[in-house]
Amino acid sequence: MREKFEYFLAVLVIKISKICPISFSYKFFKFIAVLLYYTLGSRRKLAIKNLRLAYTNLTQKEIENIAKNNFTSLSKTLCESLLLYNDKKTLDELIINGKEAIETVNRLCDNGNRPVLFTTAHFGNWEALAHYFGFNGYKLVVVGREGNNLLIEKNITTPSRTKFGNALATKDNAMIKMVKFLKKGYHAGILIDQKPGAINSIPSTFFGRECLTSKAIAQLKLKFNPVIIPIFAIRKDDGRYEIIVKNFDESGLNGDSEHDTKFITQQINDIFEEVVRLDPAQWFWMHNRWKM
Repeated sequence: MREKFEYFLAVLVIKISKICPISFSYKFFKFIAVLLYYTLGSRRKLAIKNLRLAYTNLTQKEIENIAKNNFTSLSKTLCESLLLYNDKKTLDELIINGKEAIETVNRLCDNGNRPVLFTTAHFGNWEALAHYFGFNGYKLVVVGREGNNLLIEKNITTPSRTKFGNALATKDNAMIKMVKFLKKGYHAGILIDQKPGAINSIPSTFFGRECLTSKAIAQLKLKFNPVIIPIFAIRKDDGRYEIIVKNFDESGLNGDSEHDTKFITQQINDIFEEVVRLDPAQWFWMHNRWKM
């Protein structure tokens, strides 16, 4: 019964987004975000705690402002996902520099002759970022967490994530599925900025604090030698997104599996931190990243 009720609410929100003006949708989701900030005490406290760990130089008020803006930032990302789903916005309307970003990626992967392993974080609008490359000809398998509600997952989440041509791998079968798709000539996209399970992770640091990080990127790099491209979509003042393509430095790899796994994983974390510092409110702080 609960699963059906949650599905009904999700469908209702999608319908509201479809029939209402775009400006109303943004305001509606912002209202819900602010409401949740004050009612979801555990998430609010966790976001504030994480921000305090990462930004020891900020005042309590500054940290609370970032935490509150974090909730509204996520509401914008969700709203835009529904607007794309309902064909009320296009990817070109959301992305500022898409063509330039694709040219940069083409250059890095020898115009598609080498497989690409995109890695990003829950930052800005990571969903639109994956959609953009899938829509523009990159055969891409993306890894996503399977939701607890199977009705929503089957009828809403999966159709949304595959709408622009991407294939989908859930975290439970991610490595096996990504390997199969890479062998078929696909590129892959994966987010490793959240706390993973203990089995396939290694100790690392993020914002100078110890954490566990998934080894998935390092494992795929060492097995298939794809071009690792850290890439992000950061929201600008006008509400649109700029794609940031960061450089991954392979010069520190020396052929030793254990060393290279640590080197790759830590460098990705360092790049994530560099990007998050550009606008901390756009990263997902309400997740227990440093839990060991």
